[in-house]
Amino acid sequence: MIHRQDLCILESFDVNITQSGLPLYPYGNVQYGGTWSGIALADNLVAQGYSAYHVGDTVTKGKGFLPDLNNAEHVKFLQNKDNNCYSDNGDIIQRQFRIRTIAGLEGAWRLTEVKTTKSSGYGLRFRTSPSKFVRPQGIKTTPPSWGLEYTDAVYYNKTTALENSPTKDRADDSHYVVQWGSQETSNMVAHNGNCWAIPICLVQRRNKGAYHLTYNVAGSDTLTANVAQGGFNFDNGRKWYNSNTYQPVSLSDCFNVVSGSAEGVSGLGRIGTVSGRPDGKFYDVIYASDVDDLRKSALKKSAHDIHKEYKDRVSAGSTLRGREAQPFTKPLATYTLAYDTNYTNVRFQTALSGGNTRIQYNALSGDEPLSKLAAYDYVFIGGKKYTVIQIDPGNKEVTVLGVVDVSGYTLEGSASGWNVYSGGMPVLITYKVPYFQEEPTWTDIICTPSVFEATFPEGSAGQWIPQLTGPGTQVWNLNRKSIQAADVLNLASSDNGVNWGVSGYSSGSNTMNALKASGEPNIEIPDTYIYLLTYKTKGRFTSFTARDLNLTEKSEVTADTSAFTWNLGQSILGKVQTNVAHPAYGDFPWLQSVPAYGQRALDSSALFTHKHADIGSITGASPAIKYFSYVTNRFGNYHLDIEFNEMVWDGTNYGDEQVFYSIDSLSLRTNINGDAEMFGTATVETEYWSY
Repeated sequence: MIHRQDLCILESFDVNITQSGLPLYPYGNVQYGGTWSGIALADNLVAQGYSAYHVGDTVTKGKGFLPDLNNAEHVKFLQNKDNNCYSDNGDIIQRQFRIRTIAGLEGAWRLTEVKTTKSSGYGLRFRTSPSKFVRPQGIKTTPPSWGLEYTDAVYYNKTTALENSPTKDRADDSHYVVQWGSQETSNMVAHNGNCWAIPICLVQRRNKGAYHLTYNVAGSDTLTANVAQGGFNFDNGRKWYNSNTYQPVSLSDCFNVVSGSAEGVSGLGRIGTVSGRPDGKFYDVIYASDVDDLRKSALKKSAHDIHKEYKDRVSAGSTLRGREAQPFTKPLATYTLAYDTNYTNVRFQTALSGGNTRIQYNALSGDEPLSKLAAYDYVFIGGKKYTVIQIDPGNKEVTVLGVVDVSGYTLEGSASGWNVYSGGMPVLITYKVPYFQEEPTWTDIICTPSVFEATFPEGSAGQWIPQLTGPGTQVWNLNRKSIQAADVLNLASSDNGVNWGVSGYSSGSNTMNALKASGEPNIEIPDTYIYLLTYKTKGRFTSFTARDLNLTEKSEVTADTSAFTWNLGQSILGKVQTNVAHPAYGDFPWLQSVPAYGQRALDSSALFTHKHADIGSITGASPAIKYFSYVTNRFGNYHLDIEFNEMVWDGTNYGDEQVFYSIDSLSLRTNINGDAEMFGTATVETEYWSY
């Protein structure tokens, strides 16, 4: 298992104590370890697995007792509402619960949030892969392994279409229910089939292999010395960039643990030893950044109160938790393309599509790295960054935002409607590896695409900065802002990664200042060098979405360039706001009445004609965003939707027209200054149900 996430749930189930002979537990907690006044509790009344937290837990034992109705203390226990007991036709029933952890399989889970869509669709099952489903344990004394659809009992979302789910009429918006399989009926799991699961959190785990920028970004171990290159026998605990160090050339090499004077992986990476990771994390420790909180608030709040709370939190930026996968950048090799004509050393081929560009790479055979891309990943062509907005796996192509600048490449000709290009800079792509963090350890890559290709032909963790090294000092616009005052790691190489050393650039109180924005280093980097700047940042907390009906008033328009409210601009635009002067932030009222409730947020046309006050007081050569917000209901959850327009500084102003351009998800337009700006709709899922 390379990239694993564990799911933690609260499982609640009804137990017929009278007929099953199972114990009663204080509060119904089968993992209870305390005492109870007047009642002697024991931990040997049922098989140990009944109280286990997970498959393989052979230690945890809950303390309970077998009821005796002639015992006054037992009767008092049953009458205490906190113990969740009731009677059904004279039988004692207790609603019990346990905390369960289900170890994930490779990659991300397919469904962990609770939705209230009433459908029996394939996507509503509680699963980590298309064929591996979470099974209920209920009254069984052994934690179950993965289940099979239609054969085993498995967890589902709330649905009215599942007639064989006995709890379907009692399900509400806060949990999963059980659908029974052909070989697992309702009373095999709980009394009357009453069994539910409430997601608590997902936890990202690291593996025991050696950390390596190319082969194992989720690893934790270190490497041994390479004796042939001058290292010493028995010298372990080394990082991948240390000189005279054993270098893996595959993922399997990262798990080649050796002892003594052999060369390979050290067998460390656990607490109390040495970590090979730049952030120093171990594989057997769970950190706050590893945890994705899936809980929902039990408080009932109005949509208007939620709008005020979350608009304030969005403005502050740092109070919202995001979660982001590890970016990984890879060069695309040249290839031979055979249509009507045989083209060799082809970089890519393009076709225009509605103002955007379709890109196809290696369409016929061999490695197809474009297939790794997902929506809102990046393609770098000619040293410029393009955002992926659509994937077409069947035709092995992606669509990126805007028209690709192909200057610097040679047009070889056209084939089947595609323009075929060769020469020029290597094409880079950045996609996500399923290693998720709330506060990612981020690596910015500074070099030319050619140097990157020579240094990391199979790719590297991190994201390339779309600027070219060379003579003269430059301001390097980092991809993210650090949330700490010191670098995690800075490395440089002048020989395509044969040797690495300290980069010579210390971010200190500038780039890594926790209050200011990136503070971009103004330094000269020769075009033979590659720099790796590694720091801690915040994960994105927004996602792009289609517009929906608004349930609240629309807020005033906020224009923001401030380095002190930087998180929203970074989360939506992927750019760091740097304005530390004033005014850098402000709210601007609408000049016309704006439709209030129960409508799509904007008119059906792309242009929102309602004008807002002039934002001309907001100045500064910084990435900037303007936006307004409202609350919507999606799948039974309140969401804060944010309609945004990027603002691009042209040296004089932001070219703002005092109107909003509106569209679903993400698009590109040209402002009155001739600058390309992103615009669209993003959303933040709140912690509240839409009761």
